[in-house]
Amino acid sequence: MKKQLDRIQELENLISKLPQGSITYKTIHGKKQPYLQWTENGKTKSKYIRIAERETVMEQVSLRRSLQEELKTLKAESSSFVPRAARVSFETNVVIGRGLYAMTEGVRDWEKRDCFEQLQKYINGSGYDRVCLLYGLRRTGKTTMLRQALLEMSEEQLGNRCRMLEGN
Repeated sequence: MKKQLDRIQELENLISKLPQGSITYKTIHGKKQPYLQWTENGKTKSKYIRIAERETVMEQVSLRRSLQEELKTLKAESSSFVPRAARVSFETNVVIGRGLYAMTEGVRDWEKRDCFEQLQKYINGSGYDRVCLLYGLRRTGKTTMLRQALLEMSEEQLGNRCRMLEGN
């Protein structure tokens, strides 16, 4: 496994030193001329390859392509060996108590969504071994609904929920 990871690192270093892109030919004044063509920031760029550099550049482009294939194969093989916990990285920021109210200021006077009542019933329901999964398209009001639900909670309810979180 260590050998594969070392080889992946080595390939990435080698690839970074080689020219990007591919060889294309443009006809200029009736002659086919080779150009190195690549994409940069969404724009296609090209550079004329001088006669003295043609063989070297073409070899480098070919080498890059074969190294990229090897790298792709190695990464596919090694990804099955790397534990999932090592591949996934994320942070959480838990806010409890009065800090939650600060997050609600912006939505205080906003209109409630159609399904807000369902969310509120679930949040205020009994039981401790439940999970609430709120999903939907981007920018449809999921976070707004949660903040509005916080506004609807009494001090006592909010305190109870926070004590439950602190106890776990």
